Amino acid sequence: GLDLCRRLREYAPQTPILFYSGYVYETDKRSGLEAGANAYLTKPYIDDLTETISMAIKLAKKPVAKSFNNSFFEVQNRNEEQTSI
Repeated sequence: GLDLCRRLREYAPQTPILFYSGYVYETDKRSGLEAGANAYLTKPYIDDLTETISMAIKLAKKPVAKSFNNSFFEVQNRNEEQTSI
């Protein structure tokens, strides 16, 4: 998955890439984002899936900039903060 993500990002920089994975460790999330994914959600957070897909598509419609790979977001972090309150 990570290799495919890197190749997609190289050849099609505007393609939205989302990891929806059972790997929940921070190192896994970081690896996915560093590979070029726009978002990384861990299972079973299905509620955020449609919102995250919509955000990834909106980002993909913006013109490609040199810093495209730095425009990552994680909806899950926001939810974790809300549930810990």
